[in-house]
Amino acid sequence: MLTIGAFAKLCGTTTKTLRYYHNIGILKAAYVDEFSNYRYYLAEQKMVFDEIRSLERLGYSLREIRRLLSLDEQQKQQALHGKKQELSGSIMNIEKKLAEFGEPINKPITPSDLLIHLHFENCDQMLGKWELIGETSASYDLVNITPIKEPLYSVLYFLPGGAFYRHISWSKGVVYVLSSKRRAVVANACRMVEQSNQRFLVVEWHKDVVATDDNNGRCYVYRQLDNKPYTLEETYVAQDKVDLPYVMDEALIGTWHTCDLVSSMEDFSPKTPRTSQNDWWITKMQITPQGLCIRMFHGQNGDYERLDSYTKGVILDKENKFANRYWVKEIDGKQYLLVEHKSGDYLYSGRVSCYYAFQKEEER
Repeated sequence: MLTIGAFAKLCGTTTKTLRYYHNIGILKAAYVDEFSNYRYYLAEQKMVFDEIRSLERLGYSLREIRRLLSLDEQQKQQALHGKKQELSGSIMNIEKKLAEFGEPINKPITPSDLLIHLHFENCDQMLGKWELIGETSASYDLVNITPIKEPLYSVLYFLPGGAFYRHISWSKGVVYVLSSKRRAVVANACRMVEQSNQRFLVVEWHKDVVATDDNNGRCYVYRQLDNKPYTLEETYVAQDKVDLPYVMDEALIGTWHTCDLVSSMEDFSPKTPRTSQNDWWITKMQITPQGLCIRMFHGQNGDYERLDSYTKGVILDKENKFANRYWVKEIDGKQYLLVEHKSGDYLYSGRVSCYYAFQKEEER
């Protein structure tokens, strides 16, 4: 038998990860000494460890992996086939979400190619939650750190296997970001530094990721808060109760056309729109007396519809568990609708980034 330290070295991981796997029942030690509590492993258990890592890279949570490992081979293959279909659907969903990123380019890059061909080299020390402490002028300078006002990435999570958190993935020495400007994956170099029993990460953000006045990139310094192998669900900050009883709102029923996109409700003025059609992802919304909300989206590959629901006071996005509040207003004799637009900013930071404004189509 191997000690936990020897087995960790064999697997290319840490004893901390193995203890965590043991405690949640996903990879239990072959023997635990009842007096010293030392854990011992069999060399052949490396096959189980490798299978866990492979499943993590496929996007399985540790809870799902524990269930998979308990299945017989036939049941496992059926589950993997189901996951393959789910991933195919996820790729289609990513393609739709990428349509939010500005104007089309001549040669759009397929999101599935971007995700599949990302290089991944494991580094257990990078796992966990990191908080931004400031900006430095050079990646080697951890002394002259200045605070940042309204940073884009104030918190980072690095998930096992390089799994995506928001639009961020990682590998040893690099942080990947799906760039809205390039419509591509941008690799941002990073390096870890350990000082005074604390672990820091310096990320050299590319200029296409962190917008700056001088059109240069930035070096952000992060402090590691923990080394936990998070699941994606554990990184969510805000989700809403969407299982609400239906109450009809007659003022909402009808067809609404997008007329603006604003950062706050106070910014909306029908006479002075702040955005144009090129900025709008949602172009139209139709509300029925039966509680349905049909939203029309404009994507890179064409227009498409999405079926949601509503109850008085909120538009319900049950897939993402968002309850988007709305307000109906009459201005100069015309009906307008302002709706919260909850997205990844809300899911991961609890912030509503913008509001869609609609004008009601007059009945003929």
